[in-house]
Amino acid sequence: MLKNKTALSLSPLALLTLAACGGSNSSTSVSGTAQNGPLQDAWAFLDLHTVANPNGDGKFNAATEVRLATATDGSFTLTDLGASDYTLAIETTDATVDTVSGEAYGAGVVLKAPEGATMVTPATTMVNAVMIADGVTAAEAMADVAVALGFDAALDINNFDAYKAPTGTAAEIAAAKTVQFAMQVSNQQVMSVVKSFAKAGESAGVSAADAYDVALKAVVDVVRDKVIALDGGAAAGGATTLLNFSTDMTDLLADIKLKVAAAPGYEPAKAASFIAVVDDAKTGLDVAIV
Repeated sequence: MLKNKTALSLSPLALLTLAACGGSNSSTSVSGTAQNGPLQDAWAFLDLHTVANPNGDGKFNAATEVRLATATDGSFTLTDLGASDYTLAIETTDATVDTVSGEAYGAGVVLKAPEGATMVTPATTMVNAVMIADGVTAAEAMADVAVALGFDAALDINNFDAYKAPTGTAAEIAAAKTVQFAMQVSNQQVMSVVKSFAKAGESAGVSAADAYDVALKAVVDVVRDKVIALDGGAAAGGATTLLNFSTDMTDLLADIKLKVAAAPGYEPAKAASFIAVVDDAKTGLDVAIV
């Protein structure tokens, strides 16, 4: 696990004041917030773990799962669940809006967070993926993802609200706002990349859900590569391996192409078309991401 690699620092008090948004977690009630900016009118549900899908399947099952639309601030409370062993999931719809930017999100984006989290964001989605892929705890995955994204390893990503007004002394509030802004930028960059490549997939005839899935998994894979390099220390690249969309786009593109070519659900013609158009998406992003 990563140790003592810090790009942005956060005081213990600021961590506490920025942590949970009042959410709770039990077998009968789970509260949290969906956020890139706050996401309104997205479906919140518990993706139950089963024998067939020990990490959940990322899809809402009406027969066994309950869902609820998120409020204006992205918050939700699922009650009377009687469930345990799950992944917290958010699925966007055609009505989903980022209430800070006013941007319509579009359907098919699935964000995740480990059980016990009170936030569901692009960053928690990476934490959840690293947990599953590398077989580590939530705390270990959070530390690794935080550092790969350029934050202090102690940042509690699963409970970090990037939009809630911080409290404390003037200095603590200023420091907290700096970290909040950095997280806002990080999440926005991740989703800009994912959505751009996903639109490329859709233009090739791939479903929105499949295109988003491939694009998001590619970003997660690049982050995992950063984690491995950072764990290896200076010999493996050290702090220079922090995720940077200005320099890592080639790796993202290559990973997306591999995933599309290997995906069993893609017809060969659609896969070939997707691979062709993502080059154009990359060209646009090279200009847009700074």
